[in-house]
Amino acid sequence: MEIKNLKLDKNKIIYFLLIAFILVFFTFLIKPTLGNSAIEKYESWRQSDTYSVAKIYDVKGIDLLRPEFYYDGIGPHIIQLELELLPMMGVFLKNLFDINLLLALRSVSLFFFLMSAVFLYLLARLFVDQSSSVICLLLYLIMPLNIMLSRAIMPEALIMFFYLGGVYFIYKWYKFDKRLDSYLSAVFLSLAIIEKIPVMFFGLVVIYLYLKKYGLKTFKKIDFYLYGIIALLPTIIYMLYMQKFANHGFVSDIASKHIFSKEILNIFSKETIKFHLEIFRNYFTLPIFTIFCLSLIKINKFSSGKKLILPWIVFMSLEVMIICGIIKFNYYYVFYTPIVALTGSFILDFIYDKRQKIFFISLLLVSLFFMVRRVSYQKLTLNEETNRVIEKIRENSNGRPIALNTIYPMYINELDRYGARLDVGVYDYVQKEPREEIEYWLDDGIKEFLLFKSMDNFEKYSTVINGMDTFKIIFEDDEMIIYDSNN
Repeated sequence: MEIKNLKLDKNKIIYFLLIAFILVFFTFLIKPTLGNSAIEKYESWRQSDTYSVAKIYDVKGIDLLRPEFYYDGIGPHIIQLELELLPMMGVFLKNLFDINLLLALRSVSLFFFLMSAVFLYLLARLFVDQSSSVICLLLYLIMPLNIMLSRAIMPEALIMFFYLGGVYFIYKWYKFDKRLDSYLSAVFLSLAIIEKIPVMFFGLVVIYLYLKKYGLKTFKKIDFYLYGIIALLPTIIYMLYMQKFANHGFVSDIASKHIFSKEILNIFSKETIKFHLEIFRNYFTLPIFTIFCLSLIKINKFSSGKKLILPWIVFMSLEVMIICGIIKFNYYYVFYTPIVALTGSFILDFIYDKRQKIFFISLLLVSLFFMVRRVSYQKLTLNEETNRVIEKIRENSNGRPIALNTIYPMYINELDRYGARLDVGVYDYVQKEPREEIEYWLDDGIKEFLLFKSMDNFEKYSTVINGMDTFKIIFEDDEMIIYDSNN
């Protein structure tokens, strides 16, 4: 008996060291990108938005109930956003260790992503053996989408930690029937939902597991209702507060203008299907998605325990169809990556030779290195052209609140000053006619106006501004004109 226990302990130590090595290896490969500007080739708009919230927190102090952007108003203007935990943690880490804010934000993201990988490994252990769980971990780590989001200045890494914590504890509760696991799942899922509302789709999996475990008696279980209250009530209260006191209905506007609109009819269009295929090819990779599909083909041979993953696949596929298919932001697919990884790991159950399993794991480990290198080269590099333009604006303007004739807010975010985007057309209170719009922003406190000559709206705005006595040109070249008002 002692020899058997010693062998089991030895296996646990070996796998613990292997997992630690994989996570450290991943960190080592990602580390060179942790100091990158927010203006990267990957989602520079979203990264610079989150970075701007953190910069304002750093200057004004952390206030989770008053998140602000630099753009679309001088302020103070509260933006209806999900709970801004990443900016809060980044500013706290920056002040605690006196480090660069960019490094602090990316380090927080990386830490939580690695912890999400640990949760996924623990989740896999509820379904498969240790070697298959390692496969699951590797598949999760080498997906390009996860590599990019693992250190992005975006909330997805934190969300994945909370999301997978919620998934792990509810499946653990189903298997071992410990009430504490159910409550922990609800707490983790609550934090995930308040960070990104589409996580609510996983609530359908929770309902399924309760019904499968208790049948109709579920509706007599206090735990079932407590789960819903814990998971949903904080987000409901927070969103109602933000909707009432925020100046800009950011989250509500996305929902009303995209999800709850006629656009929902586009989820089965050829363009949407093509978009899904491109995402799976470029951000999951064809080899990994093929492994996932091969496992699904073998679904009839899954044990009853493994088939518990099916509701997770089905209900989060709905999230992909309804949310991703309409909004078409690649980072919303991140909630599907652990499903692909876990299901894909089941394929190892059909490889019986131990040497073949070791070869398969080694191949994936090598793939991790080359995948990170490839993605780093393509996406995790600075957008040099945008950075060049930002530096030119910084050097040739007077540092006052500025408006630009482009929808992209990265320029304003990186200038560390308040501003506005001309010709956006999404705010009912902003006049649509160029002269009236310019006068509106002047009254709001905008002092400088920058017009990119390459923009289609250049002529209509330059004609109006040149016809007003308020402005003088302070800089002009082949690319832009910067006007300064006399105010």
